[in-house]
Amino acid sequence: MKNYKRILNQQSIFTPYRDTGLFGFYFYGESNLETFSDMVQANRELITMICENIKEHEVEKAKRVLYGEILQHETQNDISQSIGNQILYLDRVVLRSEIAKRISYFTAQHLESVAKKWLLNEEASFTVWGNTAPIKACLGIKSKS
Repeated sequence: MKNYKRILNQQSIFTPYRDTGLFGFYFYGESNLETFSDMVQANRELITMICENIKEHEVEKAKRVLYGEILQHETQNDISQSIGNQILYLDRVVLRSEIAKRISYFTAQHLESVAKKWLLNEEASFTVWGNTAPIKACLGIKSKS
């Protein structure tokens, strides 16, 4: 986020569920209109970048990271937590080999097509923690009495 000095931190989030998932970006910065505007613009740029500029070498690098994360589940506690999350979110246990096989199928072209289908030109939603008064004023939202 080099172009956005008011955004202090940015992270991507993804949580899969059995029939859907939650994907988005987490931004942290001052609670004011200028920072919120930067966050909205950064969100648009990130979505566009995902939809149009994925490089094959970046996909291969991400695959290696995911393979490494799969192999890091070594202790009984790690494995139990992973199995618990899978049952909770997916209603089944997914073997590491199945996850690795699915990861191996990803290509830049495939990811771009999925991103264009589900992210590009879709309405964004925002959750704001902290002082929301400047943002509400900008959007014309009246506070509840």
